[in-house]
Amino acid sequence: FFEENSVVVIEEPERYVHPAIMDKLATLFEDAARSKKVVVTTHSPELIRHLKPEHVQLVSRDNNHFTQIRRVSDDEEIKSFLDSDMQLDDLLVNNFFED
Repeated sequence: FFEENSVVVIEEPERYVHPAIMDKLATLFEDAARSKKVVVTTHSPELIRHLKPEHVQLVSRDNNHFTQIRRVSDDEEIKSFLDSDMQLDDLLVNNFFED
């Protein structure tokens, strides 16, 4: 993680971390992202809860099976939910992101 790579990809780090320290894990990713590109994949509401919406991107496939990536902070529908005091983890738990 701290090597001299310009890009770090971490798949589902929450699998081996106690939920009580997810906030520290999110902070660690945020700190590392100041000097390199950090890509983290997750389905964990516990981890999503501690990330800022502007740091989250959603990856999905369209009807033609092409990968689509959208920034949470650019999605008007998601922003309206967040403005009404819902959290990203609430949307994830309630399958809002499922097509």
